[in-house]
Order: sequence, then structure tokens, then C-alpha cells
Amino acid sequence: MKISASLLIVAILALLDTPTFAFINLGADETIGTHQYAGTDGYFAVGQENGIYLEPKFSTYHSEISNGTYSTYGGRLGYDQNVLSLGGEVNITPKINGYQKISTGGDITFTLTPESGPTHRLAGPNSDYSNPSGHEISRLDIGGGLTYVEHHEDLATGQFHLGETKYTAFAGAKVLFVTGNAQITKSLYNGNFLPGAYGDRALQLPGVMPEVQGFPDTTWNAKVGISSFLGVKPYASYTHTTFQLQQPTSNAYAVGGTLGLGLVTVKGAYTLYDPSGGQIKQHYVTAGATLNF
Repeated sequence: MKISASLLIVAILALLDTPTFAFINLGADETIGTHQYAGTDGYFAVGQENGIYLEPKFSTYHSEISNGTYSTYGGRLGYDQNVLSLGGEVNITPKINGYQKISTGGDITFTLTPESGPTHRLAGPNSDYSNPSGHEISRLDIGGGLTYVEHHEDLATGQFHLGETKYTAFAGAKVLFVTGNAQITKSLYNGNFLPGAYGDRALQLPGVMPEVQGFPDTTWNAKVGISSFLGVKPYASYTHTTFQLQQPTSNAYAVGGTLGLGLVTVKGAYTLYDPSGGQIKQHYVTAGATLNF
């Protein structure tokens, strides 16, 4: 953790020493839904279009079935150039009701059509808040990432510690005005699942706006969107997740879009989350805005 903090300090000093910023983004999203779910996500991103960027962020949520309010604090440090993008993240969920987790990870993305211009990618961890662009006919981005999560939980039988390594591969493409990306994540665990352990209490799945709970095994996500339609950029997403501990497979369906209004970008989304296993289907609505400088 000391190394991660040092890297963030170095990144901040490097950004402060830069004469001008290519972009400064400040955004927040609010999600409400089934089981009186209420969640907030926020971030602040600053950096150069071709160079280093820094993104502190946080998320928090609670519901009738969450057994508390769970908050996650972290940040992303990245570096973009025409051919590749590099990034690293650190996230911490402080202890709530005996559970806490710490995660660190890194990723790399290659653009196979570097002549198509700007750096921000169609797929990968930094694709959501960027502005994808590319050649008139096509663009292709591929990459992967590795994340290690340490879970800690106080159980009636004693302390529960479990390490989780997530292996992720992703790809994105643009053909004319249509964009699409796909991602798969496989989790491997290096400990034993003790009786009473419920799983990750603040699990963020790709394409799923609300946070869920459980120890994931494999997650698939596919997303397709239109670059611009009357100023709106609509999209549709599907996520399929299998879990450990005999937790039923879940499916999530989401539709949404963004609308650029000069310095402000507004966004909205609807998510249908089906946890299966006889549980009710859950409905969520998300609204948010980003200030772009």
C-alpha cells in the first residue's frame, strides 16, 4: 500500500508540473431500485490526451438486503499513447459488519489501427468516460488485465481470509457509426471457502450499474452502441455471471445513453438484474452527469 500511495503522489506532482491539462472531468451517478437500493458513484479525472492521467473515485450503496452501507475508495493511474494504453488501480472497501477488501490491478490495451488518431479506447477500464473515435471504416482495440483482491471477514468460526485473482481479456471495434466491445473475466481463489462466508459485499460487474454480492467465477459482458444519434449515444449491454458457493447464475440487461451539452454530459440507464434461483428480478434506474473542462 505504501508503494501504491507513492505512485499516486508522483503522478499528482507530474500533473501539477504540466503547463496545461488536455481534459478535466468531474462526474457522479445515482442509482435507485429494488429492495430500496440507493447507490452513488463519483470520480474526478485529470490528465493529458497523449500522456499521463489520474482518476480518484469512490462508490457507496445500501439496500434492504445489503446488511449495511458499503463504500469503496480508490484511484486509477494511467498512461495513453496512440498505440497502447497502460493503467493501474487500487481500491479499498473499509470494514463494515466484519467484511473488508483491498484490490490492486493493472491492464494494457493495444490499438491495432493507430493511424485512426486519438488515444481513448473502445474497450477496457478507461473506455467508459472517454470519447472513442477512429477511422471512418473501422477501429480495433484489444487488451487484458490482472487484478488481485484480498477478502477479509469476521465469522462466528473465526477470521476468514481469501485471495482472488481476476484474469480479464477484452476487445472493442468500431465499424462506421456502430461500436461494440466484449469482455470476459475469470476468478481463481487461493484459499478455502469457510461456512458462513457470503462473498464480495461490494461486487461491481461490467455492464451492471448496481453493486451486487457473491464470489464470482466467470463473467461475460457484451455491449453495442451507436456513436451519435441526434446528439444521443445510446447503448445496450448484457452480462452473464456464474458464482462460487452454489450461488445461482445471474443475468443483467441494460440500456442507456449519453447526451453531450457543451460542458455537461448527461446520462441515464435502466438495468434489469436477474439473480435467478427463485429470487425476484430487480429493476434499477441510473442518472448522472459529467462536467468536461
